[in-house]
Amino acid sequence: MVKHKSDEAKRKRSRTSKKPDINHILKEYKIMLIVVFILIISVLSIFYGSQYFPNTEGDEEEYSLAKITEFKTLSEYNGVDNYTEETYFNRGDEVIVYQEYINISHNNKADFSLTISIINSFDNKEYYSKQDSHIKDAGEKGSYWPFLVDETWPYGAYLISLSLEDHISEHTAYDFAIIFVEQ
Repeated sequence: MVKHKSDEAKRKRSRTSKKPDINHILKEYKIMLIVVFILIISVLSIFYGSQYFPNTEGDEEEYSLAKITEFKTLSEYNGVDNYTEETYFNRGDEVIVYQEYINISHNNKADFSLTISIINSFDNKEYYSKQDSHIKDAGEKGSYWPFLVDETWPYGAYLISLSLEDHISEHTAYDFAIIFVEQ
């Protein structure tokens, strides 16, 4: 049997094939997580969007529905329009969740609650939650919450959910964001 140089070269190339690049695999994993979270957010928005009807039985006044107009994750906040948006954080970093909202005042009265929850996408464990109950400031248009990503948080993607419950109109608005905790 006669061996050709090209056959031998093909065999050498097949034996020395490239090993998978871990950075490429991690990049594909992150893209896959982003797509999955976008799908989850879409489904949740559709589900919760159907619950936007206020209970105004017996009320003569027409209420506008509370709405979250801005919901961002920041690495730095120095006031309205002076902040740094960020979605990738490391353990030990401070994350600032910034939100703005409208239609929370009814006849110069406000009575609403804000609730934030942060859940890891891998283990579905809640790593942070906070509620500011019954805020009465009718002039308030936004707020921010800083929190620390401590050493107990595993690496990966986190879903941040925010709910704004208007106790006067009995309407609740929702919004979601995603952050990633890296090494």
